[in-house]
Amino acid sequence: MSSSTSVLLSNNIEFKARIKAILPSLCSDIIGEDPATNGSETRQRYANQVINQLDSYVDTFARTISTLTSIVDNIEVSGYGLNYTGSATPVSPFDAMDVEIKNGMSSVFNDLAGVFSI
Repeated sequence: MSSSTSVLLSNNIEFKARIKAILPSLCSDIIGEDPATNGSETRQRYANQVINQLDSYVDTFARTISTLTSIVDNIEVSGYGLNYTGSATPVSPFDAMDVEIKNGMSSVFNDLAGVFSI
């Protein structure tokens, strides 16, 4: 993965729009998780912050997940849009792209929330 690919992706308007659309769902899942889950208090607090200030967190998630191999290998910038290049067979390429993005956000959520010992 080249750093230029990551930069292109993290600055792409469609990529950020997809993150903004998916992030509330991820946060709702976290807010509703079992309180006995390790780190849940910190995760839930961060999820509430993200939902209440969504625009403030889109760039953070875009920059962070655009460095993940699973994102860069499966989503490419094409002009101003995005193409899904992964191997999943979804209903539409956008369904698979959204799954990749949500999985990417899930994988970095604990680090961004400050939960390091789960």
